[in-house]
Amino acid sequence: MKVRITDIPREGLNLDFLIDSEIVAKRVNEPLVNMSDESVPSPMFVFNGSIPVKGLLTSEGETLELKCSATYNYTTVCNRCVGEAKKQEETPVFLILQRKSKNDQDDDINYAHYEGDELDCSAVVEDVIVQSMPFHVLCNEDCKGLCPKCGKNLNLEICSCTFEEEQSSLSPFAKLKSLKIQ
Repeated sequence: MKVRITDIPREGLNLDFLIDSEIVAKRVNEPLVNMSDESVPSPMFVFNGSIPVKGLLTSEGETLELKCSATYNYTTVCNRCVGEAKKQEETPVFLILQRKSKNDQDDDINYAHYEGDELDCSAVVEDVIVQSMPFHVLCNEDCKGLCPKCGKNLNLEICSCTFEEEQSSLSPFAKLKSLKIQ
């Protein structure tokens, strides 16, 4: 959704638009595809439906304030049990944007910048969504993961594996058991 800066009224412009989730998915998944090798597939994020955005865009001269929220659902792979993880997120967006000039440096973290007479609100919100995606996703907070010995999903079944004292003594942390805390 592109907005001409001169079209923003004094009281601000109410925003209510949709972002194409396929564009966001491509941007989120692209680095994951490039990181994975052929033997281990990367966990892809699949977004369900368009991403609704609601909020307000205000202007004071050439300084803009974007305050909105994007709500979306996605499915990916749980990092512990490799099962399906379905999530619903609401990403808040609060940015102060200034017109980019020749003297501006990109390392000013206090402001985002825009160029020209229009602001592409969709692109700005897409950037925030991509940056807010988690690195570590669980199917639920109590996920038990996989058995390190037999590989069974411990959320679905109990395995009969036992871990003998000999195996745990091979751990570099085994020495911590003998420490006496005073």
